[in-house]
Amino acid sequence: MSAKKVLVLFGAVTFGASVLVGCGEDGGPAGLR
Repeated sequence: MSAKKVLVLFGAVTFGASVLVGCGEDGGPAGLR
């Protein structure tokens, strides 16, 4: 598995989790970067 694929997968999981949480400690999806 390439590093880029891992980064994309991790980003998708992180974004998905932040969306599920909604207004979390950082105030939403844009907070996790």
